[in-house]
Amino acid sequence: MAEADWDLFAKDLGTRFFEHVVATEIAKTLIGHPPRRLLANMQWSPPNPAPLANVAQLVINGVCRVRNSYIHGGKFTGGPEGQWERDATLIAEAHVVLKDAMDFASRALPRT
Repeated sequence: MAEADWDLFAKDLGTRFFEHVVATEIAKTLIGHPPRRLLANMQWSPPNPAPLANVAQLVINGVCRVRNSYIHGGKFTGGPEGQWERDATLIAEAHVVLKDAMDFASRALPRT
């Protein structure tokens, strides 16, 4: 079974990538008001998540959580007022972070 190694991806990106994302403000909602898990009882967990503080949290608790919620979570069925807009913002920001991560990683690779 093929799976992404998100921990290694985050480690390879490093602190400089997180600093880049913060400085360019491409993921203000993703970092400042990160996505939460929607539990089987339809409660959000955690109720009030802390802002993401490093590249590992950005990748795992940000990008991956958005991806997992979109693909597996079934949470795109409505919700509180403004949820659709928030979901769209989180998806857009996660996409930009991944795109920038790929560009950042390709610049960091040694040329042969």
